Amino acid sequence: GIGELVEGKKLSVPSHQRPYAWEDQQVADLFRDLNDALSAKQGEYFLGTVVLTEGDQGRKLVIDGQQRLVTCAILVAAMRDYFMSVGQEDRAKDVEQKYLFRRNIRSQEVEAHIHLIPEDREFFLNRIIANPQDTKRTVEPSNTAQKRLVQAAALAAGFIKKKVDQTQQKDDAILDYLEFIHDKAKVISVEVDSEANAYLIFEVLNDRGLDLSLIDLLKNYVFSFAAEK
Repeated sequence: GIGELVEGKKLSVPSHQRPYAWEDQQVADLFRDLNDALSAKQGEYFLGTVVLTEGDQGRKLVIDGQQRLVTCAILVAAMRDYFMSVGQEDRAKDVEQKYLFRRNIRSQEVEAHIHLIPEDREFFLNRIIANPQDTKRTVEPSNTAQKRLVQAAALAAGFIKKKVDQTQQKDDAILDYLEFIHDKAKVISVEVDSEANAYLIFEVLNDRGLDLSLIDLLKNYVFSFAAEK
C-alpha cells in the first residue's frame, strides 16, 4: 500500500524534479477514486507505479510518483488534524509519527517522511504536515507549488469533514480510510540502481495526473548523464 511505502521509507524528491504540480482536479479525482473504491468494498485500488533510487542519508529518491505520494500524505495529515480536533491527541500523534514526521532522537530535529525539493521542503513541513497547534502553520506560500499544496490541504480537510458529517461512526470512518491507504491503495514500487537509468521508464510509468512535458523528459535525460559523472 502507498501508506506502507510512506511509513517504511524515508523519501526525497530530487532537486531537479518539477515541484508539486497537481491542481484541484487531480487532487479531487484521487480522493474520489479512493472513496469509491472503499465504498464499493474493493479489495484493492491500483495507484500506479512509484520509481525510486538510492539517495543520501538513507533516503530514497522519488524519480516518479511524487504527486501521488505527497497528496496521500496531505490526506493523512487531514486525518491527523481531525483526531486533534476531537481531543484524541494520542491517536493523532500515532498517525503523525507513522506517516508524516518524526523527531530525530539525537539532533531533536523534525524529519519529514517525504522531503520535497529544497525550495518547498520547509514550507511542506511547517504549513502542511506540521501539528495544527504549531505556530508555523501560519506561514504563507511564496510560489505556485506552495499555493497548490495549500489548496490540496484545503481539499483534504473538506473531504475528511464531509466523511465525518455523513456518519455516526466518525472515528471508524476515518480509520477505515487510513487503513485503506496503508494496505489497499496499491502501488508497484520499482527501485532502479541510478538516476541515469530512470529516464528510460518515465514515459511508460507516468500513468496518472499531469503528463510529463517534453522539457521534463529532456531535463531528466540530461541529469541522468550528469549522475554518471
